[in-house]
Amino acid sequence: MIARAHRRRNDHLSRTHPSHAQLRRKRLRALSAIAALALSAIAALALSGLGLSSGIALAQAPGGWSQFQGDAGHSGAAEAGPAPPYRQAWAFEAAQAEGGLSAPVIAGELVLAVGREAVFAVDARTGEEVWRVARVPGPPAPPAVAEVGGAPAVLFTEGGGDAGAAVRAVALADRRDLWEARLEASSRTGVTVEGDRAYVGDVRGGVYAIALASGAVGWRVETEGSATSPLAVSDGAVYAVTRGRSAPAVSVVALEASSGERLWSASPAPGAAVASGPAVGDGRVVVGFADRVVRALDAGSGSELWEERANGIFSPAVAAAFADDDVLVADIAGQVYRLDGATGAREWDHALNDLVVRSSPVVVGGAVLLGLNDGRLVALDAAQGDLVWESDPAPGLVGALAVAPGLVVAVKGGDGGRLAAYEHDPEGTLVRVPSPTTLDPGRQLLLALASVALVAAAVVVPGRLAARRMGPASAALSPEEAAPASEEGAP
Repeated sequence: MIARAHRRRNDHLSRTHPSHAQLRRKRLRALSAIAALALSAIAALALSGLGLSSGIALAQAPGGWSQFQGDAGHSGAAEAGPAPPYRQAWAFEAAQAEGGLSAPVIAGELVLAVGREAVFAVDARTGEEVWRVARVPGPPAPPAVAEVGGAPAVLFTEGGGDAGAAVRAVALADRRDLWEARLEASSRTGVTVEGDRAYVGDVRGGVYAIALASGAVGWRVETEGSATSPLAVSDGAVYAVTRGRSAPAVSVVALEASSGERLWSASPAPGAAVASGPAVGDGRVVVGFADRVVRALDAGSGSELWEERANGIFSPAVAAAFADDDVLVADIAGQVYRLDGATGAREWDHALNDLVVRSSPVVVGGAVLLGLNDGRLVALDAAQGDLVWESDPAPGLVGALAVAPGLVVAVKGGDGGRLAAYEHDPEGTLVRVPSPTTLDPGRQLLLALASVALVAAAVVVPGRLAARRMGPASAALSPEEAAPASEEGAP
């Protein structure tokens, strides 16, 4: 038993104190990832980033993860979920799903994710594909699950050009098409559901409210930029983060959920070319900006409540999360912060020293979960910020997470569409590792390269595509995913 404990300690030390050769290999992998992200933006300039049973639970049932970050406000807080340590329960790889999968959602015994040409349903217990529904090829944006006509349905966007852009509702029980709502341009925001409506943004800045019962578009409002991050909805308002198509400006826009009337618009970081998606909680809209500042805006007026500087910028594919009254954010360089919700004061931070491009923090009990680009899923103590568990590095980044009782599901990066599920490991070992007191020597270089790549994707690409009357390329593509050809309808 002592020998096993000694081996575990040595294994842990080898992960936390790698050799010089391992550090060099890790830096090379990270540099390659950043280069791939930049190449995705360049490629976009030329070309334009799931089980079914009769007793399936509704999306709003306890333990359901019905949309991006769990709910319409993107709280990232799970009502129930397994505690660390974890072990992998299953892995799923979708056939013919080039370009990767969207953030997953969970409804009862189904895990659902959107690929470029299909929506996949996977048995949450086994990881086996149960069915798929073809979609008009387009960006793999997050779906949502909601009740339509008294039964659960999956809502997803489709289409990569002006002609085929739409939102579809498909019944989970028999895969019947329930309705289709046409969009004026393709969507990368995916679907957010609140009350009796679904909300979607398009790459030309349009924001839509769609009736769940019929698919009728209640209203469409044009904003001044392009909406690509998931919309947040809370307390009768819709919040969108938009990026200017002709100038590098990020705005947070609030619209009346019932009418689309503009409530306020704020640009608190002049010149910022990129920002995270919005998360709303306790009357605050939290967004991380390219000037490396996290800001909380008053949800009613848009006035700034507080700001706190971070060490890195933020990916448009991620959002903040909430733990009790506090805010949890992760910058692209892998620094995780817990901020006081009322003042923004930093309560703790932890330097994971790896890139975070597609994963948002998720709170499960007393742990904060996050996926890294080196393929690790990590768990931090929500109260103190110490690392308490991590998986081994593996091919393909760990992206957006979804949580259900007994299961954590992550989208995986790579050439195809992959998901990985984790469950509690009763024989696993917890650790307690405080944040490093010194940074990885290559971290600042990686941060600079990541910033250049994201700014290029957010500024150069939209500017060129806007000139062609096309939507911007997604700044949310993972470093391992190239933009699919003709995704925006280019010849």
